[in-house]
Amino acid sequence: MSNINRYQIKNIVIINAVVILCLIAARSTYAAETNYNTRLDLTYKTIENLELKIDICLPKNNSNMQRPTIAFFHGGGLRAGSRKDGFPSLCELVTPHGYNVASADYRLAPDHKYPDLLDDAQYVIRWLKQHAETYRIDPNRIIVAGVSAGASLASVVGTRNDTRNPAYGLPSYSSKPQGTIVVSGAYDFTDPNLLGSFNPTSYSLGGNQNYVNEFSAVTHISSDDGPFLLVHGDADITALPVQSEWMYEMLQEVNIPARLIMLPGRDHFGIYQVLLEPTVQTAIMAYLNQYFTVGSPTTTPIPTSSPAGNIADLTDEGDTPDNQVNEFDYNVLVGDFGKTGSPGWIKADIIKNGKVDEFDYNALVGNFGV
Repeated sequence: MSNINRYQIKNIVIINAVVILCLIAARSTYAAETNYNTRLDLTYKTIENLELKIDICLPKNNSNMQRPTIAFFHGGGLRAGSRKDGFPSLCELVTPHGYNVASADYRLAPDHKYPDLLDDAQYVIRWLKQHAETYRIDPNRIIVAGVSAGASLASVVGTRNDTRNPAYGLPSYSSKPQGTIVVSGAYDFTDPNLLGSFNPTSYSLGGNQNYVNEFSAVTHISSDDGPFLLVHGDADITALPVQSEWMYEMLQEVNIPARLIMLPGRDHFGIYQVLLEPTVQTAIMAYLNQYFTVGSPTTTPIPTSSPAGNIADLTDEGDTPDNQVNEFDYNVLVGDFGKTGSPGWIKADIIKNGKVDEFDYNALVGNFGV
């Protein structure tokens, strides 16, 4: 065996080990005690004797309020991965603030090729709307999200204004979500110069140029699209950072509200760990709070400053505020969330109503970056 072959085998072993470790990390909290309720292993569609499953997490309370819901699609290059990947991290992040998450499997290559996966993903949106009452889903506030290849899929769902295959089922419901959150995806497969190592043109899109165009979200962007949050690592060689930059520019051209966050030094390995980074978690919650606030807006006036500075500036050095509202303040609020006491006694009781709740959260997010 040549040295080249040995190196090739070594690299394959290392890459496979990294992928396995990432999947284990992504699913490690699944069996642990959670702070949310779950509805697991639901069948949302049976096609050719294959049962497609979806998992849902909901806030742990008895409210019957219909809530904004994230429809999440996993990564894996369109040929691997599971709805379990990344699901616990998202649930832990958003359910305390009143949001649901629904994570769905979709058909994968090589057994299934495009457009099967898009039919599945669009059907998920329609299925969630059909089951809005059962799972306390607000059918008018569904946010599609995804990581890696799942981000590519989510971006197409988020930008298409039509249902590609109404005959697939539930044609009376719209397949259009109201917002999109994508992490480290590719959004234009039409230009080889924009592609990294993730290129499903042959194994999933069958080399069909029409399918290549259809699976490129940039070709569907219109003024009817909901707000976008894009996250990408600037060292990513699997899905190049230029993909998010190009997508962001195209959204800006038609005046779609969009935010792009570039993560310095972040590559594509351990992609689900991005969901645990404070910068990303803060951005996701700020996005959700801005466009999909749970419940009715507060009628309580929220002050933005005090003689000592911004009241949402919770972290300090000694008794001196650090003069900025950032992820450290967010972490303080999350740690105190749900606590009660005399008004103003708890540090994160920003509006001084005797408890740390969504109103304090709104105050912090509204002042974030100030």
